[in-house]
Amino acid sequence: MANPKTSRFGTTHRSDLILLKRVYNRVCREQGIAEGSHRAAELRASAMALISMGTLDEASLYERLRRVEYPVPPRG
Repeated sequence: MANPKTSRFGTTHRSDLILLKRVYNRVCREQGIAEGSHRAAELRASAMALISMGTLDEASLYERLRRVEYPVPPRG
């Protein structure tokens, strides 16, 4: 049975994921990022990268996520 406190990104506790979700939702709300959008996917990837590097302080996580730059998706 898998340990619920770990992930494939390294050791992550449930409280860390709750913090991540709270900050992610705040940034999405403040920046008008729609669920399922390209920007939301970029923000999620950035958030997971920060968590895997050990950036778990709410204030610093928020500051870094709100400054994520989004590449322009290719036109199809």
